Amino acid sequence: MSYQPFVKTLAYAPACLPRAERVAATGGMVPSCKEVIARVGILPCPHPLTPTTSKTPKRLVERGREAERLATLEYLRAVRPGVDHVLQELVDEVRGVYGTDLCMVNLNLSDVQYFRAWSGELDPDLAEARQDALEHSMCRYAVSAERPLVVKDFLATDEFREQHWHVNYGIRFYAGTPLITSAGQAIGTLCLLNTRSIEFGEVQMKVLGAFARAVVGRLELVGALEREQAAKEEEAQRSQELQQTLDSLSAHIAILDEAGEIIAVNGMWRAFAEANGSDPARVSEGANYLSVCESATGLNAGEAAAFAEGIRAVLSGRRSNFEMEYACHSPTEQRWFMGRVTPYFCNEKSWAVVTHENITERKLAEETLRDQKVLLETILGQAADAIIVCDDQGRFTFANAAARRMALQDPEGATLDINQEVWGVAHYPDGRRIPREE
Repeated sequence: MSYQPFVKTLAYAPACLPRAERVAATGGMVPSCKEVIARVGILPCPHPLTPTTSKTPKRLVERGREAERLATLEYLRAVRPGVDHVLQELVDEVRGVYGTDLCMVNLNLSDVQYFRAWSGELDPDLAEARQDALEHSMCRYAVSAERPLVVKDFLATDEFREQHWHVNYGIRFYAGTPLITSAGQAIGTLCLLNTRSIEFGEVQMKVLGAFARAVVGRLELVGALEREQAAKEEEAQRSQELQQTLDSLSAHIAILDEAGEIIAVNGMWRAFAEANGSDPARVSEGANYLSVCESATGLNAGEAAAFAEGIRAVLSGRRSNFEMEYACHSPTEQRWFMGRVTPYFCNEKSWAVVTHENITERKLAEETLRDQKVLLETILGQAADAIIVCDDQGRFTFANAAARRMALQDPEGATLDINQEVWGVAHYPDGRRIPREE
């Protein structure tokens, strides 16, 4: 069963008419408040109203619908202070077309009605607050029913004779059409208010509806632009934080995309390029680091090509990581670096982090130790006494010439188990004698 559209002198308001009148007006059916069409000139419903057959309680359905509507307002970021000049021009034009005292773009929140734009003389307190209690609003009826509402003369109706805007501001005429978003949510109205009664028919409402669609288009456009701007700012903030993190590290760091193009570098990377007479642009954002390595010439060309191959192996997933030590001497100093490549997944894309860490201090220390070892072995090698050195596993790691002559063999790599009688007494580094059984 469905309720057919009807145009009587009914008004949309809960229990706005005596039951007998509602029954008579609807052919014996008692419609709900959303099925009542306005008492004084409300436009007919464009579609038949069909009672719900869902088993879901109606109150839960309405709560869900309201939650979706409020979420849409939040998504559009429609409630904001300040003047939108496009909306202002629109309400000025609409008010001029209809010649009313006020034209307003109102957004219905959970308990207040927010005045997004208006044309005409609004009460100073309302203009300063830019909102009023939702219970005072006529627009709540149009938003709830999601259809236009016209009340030609408040004084000609019992239900609106004491309406808040009439009692406090002298309003007698109201015409409003809901602002229906592209997602199908009614978020507010474009409405006209006047202190005198006005004739208002279907043609006028169609024109008002066209203006309402323009309002929705503007709200959705501004919301989309703001979301885009917010996303850009968020991305910029993340990039700034990433850059600060990279710049705080002592290693030279670059982030490469899946093609080897440099996405970001840190301050140490950039400073190294500048200090070594390179063009920073060749090894900075936008440059292809694989091409830079593969086109290298000179003494380090082979190492650069090998490093490029390591990067490709990590980017392709053939290797979980790659590292390589290499020399990078300048005319004034010797330098060594450890190059490392590790995978970095960004938006499900396989990127890589390339680091070059200066290991010169470590390499010089290793060289110093090697030099000291050579010096010590040279000194010990010239000693007349037989001297051997063994590690904690009992393996001989050094034997001077006298020890080799005494053993008639080179003992390096051997242990005390071989020719024990030859080696005689052994001592710990602190001078204590080592028992033979040890």
